[in-house]
Amino acid sequence: MLKKLIDINNKYGIHARPSSRISEMVSQHQSEVVIKYNDRDADASSVMSLILLCVEPQTQIELIVEGTDEEQIFSKLVNYLEQELISEESH
Repeated sequence: MLKKLIDINNKYGIHARPSSRISEMVSQHQSEVVIKYNDRDADASSVMSLILLCVEPQTQIELIVEGTDEEQIFSKLVNYLEQELISEESH
């Protein structure tokens, strides 16, 4: 099991577009991915579950990944949440 606290430093938090992108990435892997925010959990394979977390900008989430290919999806999601999510908004 891999865990990491991640700061959400973009302008809009985790809204529909990032939720869709995260779900798409997770669905390509076997591992279970959970995102925790404000004492609630979301199955990261579910766009609606992620949207309903209502992750606000300038807050922190906990990413938890467990499974056979956990290292691959963990590194993809960390990169997306810490780097790509911010750069997407500047386009």
